[in-house]
Amino acid sequence: VRYIRFVESQSGDSSLWPEAVYRVAAAHHSLRSLGEAEEWYRKLLEGMGGGRDEVSEFTTRAKVGLARVLMEQGGESAIPEAESLLNGVLSGTAKDAIEPSVPEYRDALLQLVRLLASAGRWSEVAGRGDEWLRRYGDDPRWGEVAVRTGRAFLKHADRLMDEGAGRAVDMKVASERSRALVMAATRLGEAVDRLGARTVDGLDPLEARLLRAACVDRAVVADRRGDLAAAVRL
Repeated sequence: VRYIRFVESQSGDSSLWPEAVYRVAAAHHSLRSLGEAEEWYRKLLEGMGGGRDEVSEFTTRAKVGLARVLMEQGGESAIPEAESLLNGVLSGTAKDAIEPSVPEYRDALLQLVRLLASAGRWSEVAGRGDEWLRRYGDDPRWGEVAVRTGRAFLKHADRLMDEGAGRAVDMKVASERSRALVMAATRLGEAVDRLGARTVDGLDPLEARLLRAACVDRAVVADRRGDLAAAVRL
């Protein structure tokens, strides 16, 4: 209420206006009032357009926040817009670019990995997920991204096998599939080590599901690679 009162009493030129609008949007988002959150995120982005500082901390956060809201709401047009917002943060122009060390870049890349995974775009998940893992080894969400990335490499390898069924062996495709399975085994193994090192009580429900999935998929990868003894053991 106090932030709204401030926004209504101040001009958009106020240096504190972007933060106040962002805080209102974030509060609605935390309360799961997604419609109101979307409205306030858009209010901030529209207010900061047209020559104002579009790389500010709060406008960049708003792009990621709006993308998250759109992903949660779903819909035919929502997901493409969310992807566009996230890609805009990750590959901004000289005017609004940010570096990978900035927290908003890290969050945008994580949300993009989740979005691509929900769309089944496995090769892209593998690439973006691996990029995130290499950059942010100390992030508490590392285990989650490692599972998503490992599963994406496995799904990509399976897709390559399905597409090549009944054709003559293509050495380039076979090499790509072999590499994908190696990467899947690596990332899934790391995920099991990272998540499994924590007590079950220390995992949230999503992490617990992902850990179980990683354990199963690690065995599947061994099977795909022809190592049946390892598959049985795993």
